[in-house]
Amino acid sequence: GDLKCFFEQYLSSYKEEARQNQVDICLEAHDREYPVIFDGGEMKRVVDNLFTNTIRYRSGASSRVWIRISRNQEEGRIRIRFQDDGPGVPGECLPRLFDTFYRTDEARSQSGRGSGIGLAVVKEIITAHKGQVWAESREGLAILMEIPAAPEGEQEQEEENGKEDDFGESTDY
Repeated sequence: GDLKCFFEQYLSSYKEEARQNQVDICLEAHDREYPVIFDGGEMKRVVDNLFTNTIRYRSGASSRVWIRISRNQEEGRIRIRFQDDGPGVPGECLPRLFDTFYRTDEARSQSGRGSGIGLAVVKEIITAHKGQVWAESREGLAILMEIPAAPEGEQEQEEENGKEDDFGESTDY
């Protein structure tokens, strides 16, 4: 499938929920397409978890999220950067963010609603896609994910096999 197309469809279907939760979203993807082999339902779980965390741990009434998709040609990988403008996380906590049930004392203690499994699920799904995930904290929290780009010809095979998820009606956002 194509990650740019996936995110465009996801954001179109998420538009009303984003408005209700006061989340302003900017998608940046300069290339025409970003072919990868991925499970659309699982990738939707990843993005759902990231948006849930943005809303749950923000410091104000509204949020801004930047999603940037880029390509590393030399390594044959596609990078997704999901950056929010929330309070961020102390640097010493970053390596443990993806541990099951881990919650930072500062950034996450303001909310008793979190279970501490959202980012563990994100890591599990990205790892299952032969990818890597890590976090950076500056001007909010950024979750970075890299997954292998699809070899030439394999993307078309996946689409013919019907592995792409449908998000319902598609509208411009």
